[in-house]
Amino acid sequence: MEEWALLDSEQKALYREVMLENKRNKASLAGDGWEMEDSGQEAAASSLKDKKEVAEKMYGKQSSEENQLTGELENCCGLPCADTNVLLDTDDSHEKEVCSRCGKTLCNESGSCDCCQSPAGEKQDESRQHPRRSLPPPLHERINEGGNPYKCTECAESFGTSCFLSLHKKIHKAEDPHICLDCGRTFRQKNHLNSHQRVHKEKKHHQCIPCAKTFGSSASLTSHQSLHREERLHELREGRTRFTQSKEPNSRKKSPTGKKSCKCLECGKSFCSASDLTYHKRIHTGEKPYYCTVCGKSFAQKSNFNLHKRIHTGEKPYKCTECGKCFSAPCTLSSHKRIHTGDKPYKCLECGKSFSRSGTLTIHHRVHTGEKPYHCTVCGKSFAHKDKLNLHNRIHTGEKPYKCVECGKCFSVRCNLASHKRIHTGEKPYECLECGKSFNRRDTLILHNRMHKGEKPYKCLNCGKSFSQKVHLKSHEMIHTGEKPFQCMECGKSFQCSAHLTAHHRIHTGEKPFQCLQCGKRFASSGSLHAHNRTHTGEKPYKCLECGKSFRKSGHLTSHRRIHSGEKPYQCTKCGKRFSQGSNLTLHKRTHTGEKPYKCIECDKRFASSGSLTCHKRFHTGEKPYECRMCGKSFNEKSRYIIHSRTHTGEKPYPCQECGKCFTESGALRIHTRIHTGEKPYQCTECGMSFRRSGCLGKHKRIHTGEKPYTCHECGKSFRRNNSLRSHRRLHSGEQPYKCLECGKCYRESGQLTSHNRIHTGEKPFKCIECGKDFKDGRNLTRHKKIHMGGALSVWKPYKCTECAESFGTSRSLALHKKIHNAEDPHKCMDCGRTFRQKNHLNSHKRVHKEKQQHQSFPCGKTFRSSVSLISHQSLHRQENPTGKKSCKCLECGKSFRSASDLTCHKRIHTGEKPYHCTVCGKSFAQKGNFNLHKRIHTGEKPYKCTECGKCFGASGTLTCHKRIHTGEKPYECLECGKSFSRIGALTLHNRMHKGEKPYKCLHCGKNFSQKVHLKSHEMIHMGEKPFECMECGKSFHCSATLTAHHRIHTGEKPFQCLQCGRRFSTSGGLDAHKRTHTGEKPYKCLECGKSFRKSSHLTSHRRIHTGEKPYQCAQCGKRFTQTSYLTVHKRTHTGEKPHKCSECDKRFTDLGNLYRHKKLHSGVKPFECRTCGKSFNTKNTYDIHSRTHTGEKPYQCPECGKRFSDSRELRIHTRIHTGEKPFKCTECGMSFRRSGYLCTHKRIHTGEKPYTCYECGKSFKQNNSLRSHRRLHSGEKPYKCLECGKCYNDSVSLTSHNRIHTGEKPFKCIECGKSFKDSTSLTLHKRIHTGEKPYQCVECGKKCRTRSDLNRHKKMHSRNK
Repeated sequence: MEEWALLDSEQKALYREVMLENKRNKASLAGDGWEMEDSGQEAAASSLKDKKEVAEKMYGKQSSEENQLTGELENCCGLPCADTNVLLDTDDSHEKEVCSRCGKTLCNESGSCDCCQSPAGEKQDESRQHPRRSLPPPLHERINEGGNPYKCTECAESFGTSCFLSLHKKIHKAEDPHICLDCGRTFRQKNHLNSHQRVHKEKKHHQCIPCAKTFGSSASLTSHQSLHREERLHELREGRTRFTQSKEPNSRKKSPTGKKSCKCLECGKSFCSASDLTYHKRIHTGEKPYYCTVCGKSFAQKSNFNLHKRIHTGEKPYKCTECGKCFSAPCTLSSHKRIHTGDKPYKCLECGKSFSRSGTLTIHHRVHTGEKPYHCTVCGKSFAHKDKLNLHNRIHTGEKPYKCVECGKCFSVRCNLASHKRIHTGEKPYECLECGKSFNRRDTLILHNRMHKGEKPYKCLNCGKSFSQKVHLKSHEMIHTGEKPFQCMECGKSFQCSAHLTAHHRIHTGEKPFQCLQCGKRFASSGSLHAHNRTHTGEKPYKCLECGKSFRKSGHLTSHRRIHSGEKPYQCTKCGKRFSQGSNLTLHKRTHTGEKPYKCIECDKRFASSGSLTCHKRFHTGEKPYECRMCGKSFNEKSRYIIHSRTHTGEKPYPCQECGKCFTESGALRIHTRIHTGEKPYQCTECGMSFRRSGCLGKHKRIHTGEKPYTCHECGKSFRRNNSLRSHRRLHSGEQPYKCLECGKCYRESGQLTSHNRIHTGEKPFKCIECGKDFKDGRNLTRHKKIHMGGALSVWKPYKCTECAESFGTSRSLALHKKIHNAEDPHKCMDCGRTFRQKNHLNSHKRVHKEKQQHQSFPCGKTFRSSVSLISHQSLHRQENPTGKKSCKCLECGKSFRSASDLTCHKRIHTGEKPYHCTVCGKSFAQKGNFNLHKRIHTGEKPYKCTECGKCFGASGTLTCHKRIHTGEKPYECLECGKSFSRIGALTLHNRMHKGEKPYKCLHCGKNFSQKVHLKSHEMIHMGEKPFECMECGKSFHCSATLTAHHRIHTGEKPFQCLQCGRRFSTSGGLDAHKRTHTGEKPYKCLECGKSFRKSSHLTSHRRIHTGEKPYQCAQCGKRFTQTSYLTVHKRTHTGEKPHKCSECDKRFTDLGNLYRHKKLHSGVKPFECRTCGKSFNTKNTYDIHSRTHTGEKPYQCPECGKRFSDSRELRIHTRIHTGEKPFKCTECGMSFRRSGYLCTHKRIHTGEKPYTCYECGKSFKQNNSLRSHRRLHSGEKPYKCLECGKCYNDSVSLTSHNRIHTGEKPFKCIECGKSFKDSTSLTLHKRIHTGEKPYQCVECGKKCRTRSDLNRHKKMHSRNK
């Protein structure tokens, strides 16, 4: 009734008219067997009388139209119907009763409504009730109870009306009786056909039913119909009615015809009222009279218009009781409730799928029928859903109504905007339950899940291949059709999908819009970037189910699976060869066509594949991107890197089927099998010689052509073979990658290592056929064979030294040798006074003083820096070789020499031969001079003696450098800083400091060094080798210099003295660093923060603060440190080692610094004095902390409570209050402490130790601060003064307790009684009252006391009694 009161007069009139139509329909249905008895008619008459009275109250007695309505109600009053009194009565002041059966409001006093009574009334006897039929439940009760009396016999589905049941049965019969004559399409319902025919009709006529007049627009028809309504109202007022009413009560019957007099001329459908027809005609005319003033949208029905208005107002009056969600329409709420109940009443008869909405079922049916009723007028494309058509139309219009407020990008679909926003927020709400990966779109998650399940629902009808995405299927189908609709305008190449064309365009433009955030590398496609990112993360999401191997790309997994299946789907049409990958087939085809589309811009060489070109380019750039993590070696091809890595792992996956030998690469196995088959497919066309390998043939051809394509960039030397160049380069780099596992010796070539291993094994595989002698290598055998052939290899040496009995081949060599014994240096430099033993050495030295001058010798083309050198050189041509010829030529590199001995020495560079072997250590040398110098190391011979100090040396050059110590001569000056050096080698090393040059690289870890000796010393760290052992303590070292410095610890020798302060040092480096304290020089500067340091090691340690690097890790607990000294000290906490002992008190320490600080306690030295208060400290750290008491600085803050500290250790200990950590535990009683000092103090309770003794009175204390406080009793010192009253105390704790008297603060509270105290001692004593504890016992009588003072008083009683 509240809703009825809210309706206006027009709405009430419309509602009454609709209800009267319903009454008439029910009256026509009730004519069969619904006869009323007399008593029932009387009851109905009384009810009618009441209704008339109510109507008169509402509308008045003069309204003939309302009287007509009442008459209509009288005509239908005997029917089981809804209470019509509700439609007329709006007076809420009347008291109404409620029906006990259905809860409906009553208008009589019978206790039940009309519809709940039987036709003859409730009070009649059973014999008087109708014998044939009983009344059905009332309509409103059927609605309340959810009754559906009409049931389908096919599927048992129930319906509320027979009309719905009839429509439903057409589904089972597949009956479509209504056909469109224009297009032949059929429909189950006629109104659907009528709606469809609007597509074919352009002009729509609007006809008035009463007068059959037609109009061009619905507005004109509406205006015209208002005239008929006025005429009809006038007729009603004149007393003309459409109903025939009988005066006798028995003659009241239902409407005899129940006719639908209003017929639509468009589709022939009939309606009971003109209003229904008017609504219906708007379907044909397209009229929408209800116009929204906010957005301009129009509607044909007012109810739809009212629902639309709620969009603008935001009104949502229908609320879900389950989740509280609100809706603007009741139907939307009903659909929503099915989410909670899980009810899906609409079932597809084709596939059995169920839906919660009928509209969703209708759209789903189109999947089976293929129906797409919504057509695009621009391109003709059809859609099954109207929303899809609306979205499609935006492609043509370019409309993108959804804009991102972050970046301004626009989208045509709302969901695309929602997905785009997640890029800015980083939200990824859709998570995979299998692998935990998250996605920002639901459809991406669905596609990802198919990867785990292996689901591929889209199948190609041509070849049966399946795909996980529909777009992939469409792209694949173009392979069968040959269609490539997307063409490049630059080169004319066509593609099957637009994405491939877009990616191809970037080849022409060079655009690479996708950049890796980690390494900065750019890519032309997002897929390549995703694949590249996995190289950083190590992710390999594509796993083979057969062998478990994982891959970064799905394409790699697909190719790998063909290894297991043996599938080779790609076949060459020319030779029939099959391949597992399409790219391999494409490359193979080029062998037939000879096509090489990839050209090197450097050398114009062409290649059949882009990969070959990429690898070739690395020869020009020198790039080697694949580095071995084990040895640091780099490679320009990944395949070579993989093969190399197998040398470390020992993996040899390719076994020979004949002999069982295994190989690291398949190519080596293939070549090896030719040994068994005897196949030599590569033949030389010049000499007919055959080879197993193509590479061997290529190298052999260079003998005929004389080609040497491999050139050394360092010295310009050329080689026929690449491995010869590699071996040669190692001479420059000093690299020796081949290491003997027995003795650790390293070699440049694998052949040298093989020859060396024969020393350990004793193997001599090369045998002379002439005499049967065996040799370790082929070269020695070749040299030996020349003896049999008459070639004297041993050179005659007739010139013998009388001093040392050494022999020489020439008198000049002997003369030079004698100068060593005589210490004669006859050649003197006029510029600097330096002397030389040989004139050519003097000439080389003069280059330091002179600028570069080129002097060329015409016979041989050699150039010299000075004319003297040229003249000296030309004399050789005149004396030794009058013709100027160099008759001895090297066949390897083409270099020529004047004598065979020079050529022999030169050849050893190519062969790596070192014929001079040391029998003591096994080391070999290529030249005898170096070998002789080496022998003096073992013999201890030092023939060169300094006349100043008598020191002897093994080499003359070392003596010359030593002499400069006495003379102070430093002839080699740095051009950068002006610093001078006595040795040219020292200048070279110094220059590397300015340039930052570190040419010696460790192959294990990649670290660089400026000196070779530093590299060798560093390599011993990796090998664990420490060859230099101290004879005193057995400690070993990597280098001899460290051992020498260590010896001075035992001897106490400190040979290096500071001239300014007299302080002495055991190492020269320590002295140099000390001198910088006087000069203030700090040459090592940090580039990050600008801080400077005196020592380079201090800078190295400081840099780790910025990088966070902690390279030194404890093997026992895993803790890491920035310096190796910290690690050494830390290890002693595990071993318990304390190597540093105090000579005064025998106390031991783990750290040398702690020992030095301890010694200051004995000596009383306190070198760090506070300038503010004059207090002194024995450590700088203690002084720094003390100085902060004056400045008030507290740089260390607690992140939990904000409290600040002047010492970092105090902060570290303070944080344990928040964490509750007490890491120091007493092994005696299990008590734990936050500080190690507290634990040490506590242990003295168990041991009784009191190490701190007062020298005045002899009293001892457990703690040092207790001793300090006690000393103040003797001195009378009270340094802690109260600022309030001026009272002084001898310790800070007493002052703190005293201050609480002024502040009234009592921070220590008893948990038992709540009493508070100023200090913790008072609280402890108070707690003993609650606990009854009395820890102090009298030894005389056994009495216990609560406090020590009570015990002392008690003891006095015994002493008085005595």
